[in-house]
Amino acid sequence: MSAQAAAPPDPAPQPSWHFLLDFIKYGHQANPPGMNDWQCKPRKRRSRPVILVHGTFVSQSSSWGSFSPALRNEGFCVFGLTYSALDIPFLPWRIGGMTGIPQGAAELAAFVSRVRKATGAKKVDLVGHSQGGTVIAYYLKFRGGARHTTNAVSLAGPVYPPQADSTVRLFSDLSLAFTTFQMGLLQQGNSPSTPRAVFTDLNRGGIAVRGPKYTTITTRYDEIAFPREISVIPTGKPATRVRNVLLQDICPNDYADHISLAADPNALALIRNVLRPRFAQPIKCRRVLPVFGVDDVY
Repeated sequence: MSAQAAAPPDPAPQPSWHFLLDFIKYGHQANPPGMNDWQCKPRKRRSRPVILVHGTFVSQSSSWGSFSPALRNEGFCVFGLTYSALDIPFLPWRIGGMTGIPQGAAELAAFVSRVRKATGAKKVDLVGHSQGGTVIAYYLKFRGGARHTTNAVSLAGPVYPPQADSTVRLFSDLSLAFTTFQMGLLQQGNSPSTPRAVFTDLNRGGIAVRGPKYTTITTRYDEIAFPREISVIPTGKPATRVRNVLLQDICPNDYADHISLAADPNALALIRNVLRPRFAQPIKCRRVLPVFGVDDVY
């Protein structure tokens, strides 16, 4: 069967570009539209599968209702997992990102192996939102993921780089305390899976490793990964490739907060250009609001 024949005949639904609408519509399903077609084979011009890695308190279905169909309709093979999950019987949706970043990275490693085996791809591209970006960074550095990854894109994924400014560091500490509670990782302070220990390990010797190309996308209006600098990967480490992008430098009319960033068409346009640089296109900036997402009509 050819790669072209392996693609499903019908396109996925058009994205809503509204995170909350996607959550309500797809959160109870196993997958959002376009995700985890295990018969999909990467096309020649888009030679790598794309794996979407969600954040805290959500899942593969509740996080990616816009990105997954948009990428699938452009010919990408799109995959996603719910890692570190808590399955609560009375809830209609799964809650992921709850048992620690090292555990999530181990699950991601196993999932990448499964995707590579199913598709025949040597490498994958990874896109993570919030804790998903942190899990990706941990996977690349400590779980052997660098040799299997071409692009690692993080949407507001905290990596907690050291800050010289004491005021910024203070807010980082406050945000980290909230993130610790948010992640449900209230173990003892010396536990190897707490955010403090994870971020210390990530920063020791540099976050980025050789091989993958790192891209971080942050928003000025992030209220959870705050200040946004805690999601910026330091550049300058020899033999590594890192690009940090502030979304508003490209689209000043984008007011996305932490939540709406995962369904932001401007962010996806940036990601698309990273994944497919030979076919990069100018970004047509759309107005995006906090929480609710796109509010324009074309």
